[in-house]
Amino acid sequence: VGSNNVLYIDIDGDGYGVAAPNGADADDNDASVNTNSSMLAKYGSLENFLRQVKGYDVNRIFYISRNGNDSTGEVGNPNKAYATWSAIHGDQTNPLQPGDVVVFREGTYGQRLNTKRIGSRDYVIQGTAARPIVFMAFPGETVTLDSIENTIEIGGTFDTGPNYMIFDGLNLDNTSAPNRGRGIKVEGKYQGEVRNLTFSNMLVENYFWGILANQFIHEMTIEGSVIRNNGGEHGIYLASKDGNVNTDLTVRGNVIYGNAMQGFYHNGPVTNLLVENNIIHSNGTVGIELVNGVRDSIIRNNLVFNNSKQAVVLYNYNSTSSIILPFDQTNNLFVNNTFWVGQYGKTGGYKPNGYEAVLFNDAAGGNSFDNNIFRNNIIVTYAGPAFEYYQNDFLDTTVIENNIIHAMNGGSALRYGGKNYWGYDFENMSSLIRNNRFVDPQFVDVSVSYYNNPELFNFDLLDSSPAIDLGIWTDAPDLDLLGDARMNRPDAGSYEA
Repeated sequence: VGSNNVLYIDIDGDGYGVAAPNGADADDNDASVNTNSSMLAKYGSLENFLRQVKGYDVNRIFYISRNGNDSTGEVGNPNKAYATWSAIHGDQTNPLQPGDVVVFREGTYGQRLNTKRIGSRDYVIQGTAARPIVFMAFPGETVTLDSIENTIEIGGTFDTGPNYMIFDGLNLDNTSAPNRGRGIKVEGKYQGEVRNLTFSNMLVENYFWGILANQFIHEMTIEGSVIRNNGGEHGIYLASKDGNVNTDLTVRGNVIYGNAMQGFYHNGPVTNLLVENNIIHSNGTVGIELVNGVRDSIIRNNLVFNNSKQAVVLYNYNSTSSIILPFDQTNNLFVNNTFWVGQYGKTGGYKPNGYEAVLFNDAAGGNSFDNNIFRNNIIVTYAGPAFEYYQNDFLDTTVIENNIIHAMNGGSALRYGGKNYWGYDFENMSSLIRNNRFVDPQFVDVSVSYYNNPELFNFDLLDSSPAIDLGIWTDAPDLDLLGDARMNRPDAGSYEA
């Protein structure tokens, strides 16, 4: 994504990518392949590209075009495209099969991509691990689905849930009623668990929620996407209810910014949540919030900065709803992140200057926040503490080691029981708090005055940075946020110098 690029994704540096200036990129790992014509020139056909680059075992291709015709559309014929997804979805004499690919051609479509319901009848699409069903933009073409409500909607029924679907390269927007609805809605039901979904290279903007996935969600990946300027609540909101546990969720390599509330939020029990290599900034409240039961999960290699409240919150609360219940938040690993809390907020009514970077708050009471680990991070605040515990529990089981901790304007390392602790006193609170350094991390160019221009921030490390070689290899990622190899001892923070 680039240390100086926090507004779009352009991995190969050719100016094309998700929300990039030149438009969509046919292949963001090859700077010579960016347009539809350069893709076809190199690979000869879409089928070859899908097999060789994407690794898809293609069965059939259905084309949808702004110039298409539902009555004359033919499977596999790019010159006889359909006009709408509903024509393909509704034709149950020829249902989608594993390995099928639905390709949208260039243009803006005022239609939803609902994979579940046909009229009053439920219909669930099932791919396989070897042959997923793919919905995608034609490589190198900009495709926008512009709809008010649930532009992509996926759900389970009481009998079965959808499996093995990939959504790749689609832009989702809501220009007619901004700040309403959801760009993506995923919802499982009892005995109809949703499994093996992947959302890649998406742009999701101008909804109430960017992405909402709720209840019985397993093996789902959101990657390489830009989720921005969703004006109601969260950029990404994942949830589980009634004690049911989501499992194996991955949020990787995304840019999440300008959303009204949290950038990333999980509410309810989940295990094996992986949040890595994301840039989460300039949101209206918290960068990453983990609520009511996130456990046995990993948060690593993220850059979280310029949000209007904390960088990270672990929080349990009691709800008036009987199906929203607090559970233990234990055994989570936070490693090689950069957490930065500034003086001013870009969005919302909050000013972050007095907020902590990391908050533990068991407002529900009676749950455990034991055995969480913070290792190899850079944690910077303005005037608030790096860590705050609202209750006098769980600090004695929290590992806090080999981090850079710095306050720009007098904040402490820890606020605990209403009292502040600095350097030496902080390190003596527990044998699990050790080898931290309380110094300026020496970023290349970072200033509280950049709050309204986040593209100016540069969190690379100067050659003189004390974060260099401060980390340890235990659980450290081999690559940094940019994909560069970590050398010798890993540096603290998301970037290796």
